Amino acid sequence: MKKRLLIFLILLALLTNSIAFGFSGYENKVKAYLLGDYETGEILESYNIDTPVEIASISKLLSYFVIMDEIKKGTMSLNDKIIIDKDTASITGSSYNLKAGEIYTVEKLLKAAIVISGNDATYALAKHVAGSEAEFVNLMRKKAKSLGLSNYEIYNCSGLPVNNNGLQNKMTTRDIFKLTRELLDTHPEVLELSKIPFISEPTRNFLEMNTNPLLKVFDGIDGLKTGYTGKAGYCFVATLNIEGEPRETENLKLIGIVMGSSSYDERTEVSRALLQYGKENYSKKVFLHKELPLKTIEVINGEPSEIKIYPEENFSKLINKKYNYDVEINIDNLEPPINEFTKLGRVTILENNKPIFTTNILNKDRVEKLDVFKIIFKFYEYLFREEELLFRSK
Repeated sequence: MKKRLLIFLILLALLTNSIAFGFSGYENKVKAYLLGDYETGEILESYNIDTPVEIASISKLLSYFVIMDEIKKGTMSLNDKIIIDKDTASITGSSYNLKAGEIYTVEKLLKAAIVISGNDATYALAKHVAGSEAEFVNLMRKKAKSLGLSNYEIYNCSGLPVNNNGLQNKMTTRDIFKLTRELLDTHPEVLELSKIPFISEPTRNFLEMNTNPLLKVFDGIDGLKTGYTGKAGYCFVATLNIEGEPRETENLKLIGIVMGSSSYDERTEVSRALLQYGKENYSKKVFLHKELPLKTIEVINGEPSEIKIYPEENFSKLINKKYNYDVEINIDNLEPPINEFTKLGRVTILENNKPIFTTNILNKDRVEKLDVFKIIFKFYEYLFREEELLFRSK
């Protein structure tokens, strides 16, 4: 009997732990992962996010940030023309197949950097901005510092390995999340590039698909950037839009980051599972809305005898659907007459029985006090209605 009880308690503990950990089971397939809310910066699920890891072409998010800052300042424009030199044409890895002597606009090269992760395109942009990649890297480091990133190493604009010395750009997954949020806040147009499905240029016999493995196959994905080197493994920063349901939930944008998968398929598997978990377990719930009544309540000796009550403030919150939420309504006084928009009490939202938000309760209609004659009239009206119902039932 004691043995059975012990087994039961162990199983219960394991079950409890599995629920508490949330998303899990993929730790042996990645170096790190993170699921977070773009709007609030809240980290919802995570693993090993404070260990610096090689980031490969995720570096291009920081490069894009620096380039767009310069465009915003007016020191350059999307229409600037760049002549491709031999140095740029020799860049290896993911490529836009640039040839020495060709001329491209900044806009076209930015598109290639984000959509197909063109290392040569990014390098050409870096030289155009700062004169050399080394000077551009200084700008990248300054930008990282200004964003408050805490643990990073930046050696080049693309994320490629540095010569043969084993150095590569590195960053913590927490800092990648922060960088992504800041980029989307400052330069949201990056998502217009990252959701382009392919780049096709028949005149130069060029066709490459977007490197994003979930674009067009996972509903709501609109970005953002992949990366790969042998040391970094397969990496992915994904942005997912979840549409709200009217009066029930608000739109939600999640950022999912997977770092260091051992294969393309494994990266796709973990990324898909992480985002699906977010979609199924989190939402931005509308608890209170000033235009939606909380309930209808009776007013003794009042005209009208029933009124709808409303919260004074709106309240929405990103929630874990596994938690319990309650709405607690407390009415202090309903003595007529009651003017419009009178504070009648308080409404409180509770998460697992703990208050997380409180606001006033208001009415929108004036309530008059019934005088003695109206009370008598209503009394006889009530009796007459009851007799009529009784008569009809016979």
